[in-house]
Formats: sequence, C-alpha cells, structure tokens
Amino acid sequence: MSNVEKCGIVNGSITKESAEKMKIIGIGNTAEVYEYGEGKVCKLFVEGYPREYVELEYGNAEEMYRMGIRVPKPYELVLIENRNGIIYEKIDGISLLHQMMNDGEHIDEYLEKAVLVQKEILAKKPGKLLSYKDFIRGIFAGKNIKDEDIFHKIQMLLLNLS
Repeated sequence: MSNVEKCGIVNGSITKESAEKMKIIGIGNTAEVYEYGEGKVCKLFVEGYPREYVELEYGNAEEMYRMGIRVPKPYELVLIENRNGIIYEKIDGISLLHQMMNDGEHIDEYLEKAVLVQKEILAKKPGKLLSYKDFIRGIFAGKNIKDEDIFHKIQMLLLNLS
C-alpha cells in the first residue's frame, strides 16, 4: 500500500472518510501539514498558492539537504485536489518560527539561532537559494506582530543581514 493510500488519498481526491484518516499536525498561513505514512509529512498549500513558490521552496529544501544543512529531507512535489504540496521527512519538535512568534521572552535566543543557521547556510556557498533576508521578510509579511520589542528585533536582524 502506498503512502497516499495509507493517508486515505485516492486518485488525488480527499473524501470525508479520507480526511478523517489524515492527521493534521500543523496549520500555517499558506499550508497545512499532514502525517503522510511512516516517517513523512505532506505540506499541502492552500488552493491557488502559486506553483512557482512551492517549487522554489522545494528547490531550496533540496539544495540545503544536499549541502548537509539540518533540514527535513524533501522527497517529492505532489498535487492533491488542486493543491500543490511537498512530501518531507517528518521531524518531531517545535519550529523555531513557532517559538519566535509565541515566546517573546526568549526572542534574542531564537533570533541568534536563526542567524547561526543562516551563517551555516552561507558558509556552504549556496548559489541557488533564496536569501535568508528575503525568506525572513516572507515569513513575517502580513503577520500582526503586536510586541514592539520583537518587531524592532526582527527589523534589526533584517538590517544586519544586508
């Protein structure tokens, strides 16, 4: 039985019964993440999300994984019910972005971790990757950051990456 069948997705169609079999493990602004069989997840973007952005994310993830950066392994691009998606290796834990958005008390620590990851990426000379500065801008675009101190620190991070 394939991962798609294990998740209840048949012929690209998610039925009510199928959706009940899929365990949603994350919801973001642009995508939902579902368990996808043994040791994998399916990041399924909202309908209408541009395919080129999904392909860019996939290409970035593939390149970072190839360079030995600690990221989930990207397996393949998928199309399910008119929604583009990426199959990734499942990594258990809490994302750095989640921590940054929900724990302002430790924002300096999280921003430092983000900068260290960026430095690791840059040290490997990634020619094809989206810049971290542009990535950070994209992550926080449209987010309502109520804490002025956190907003200022994010702005300073972006300036320091120039």
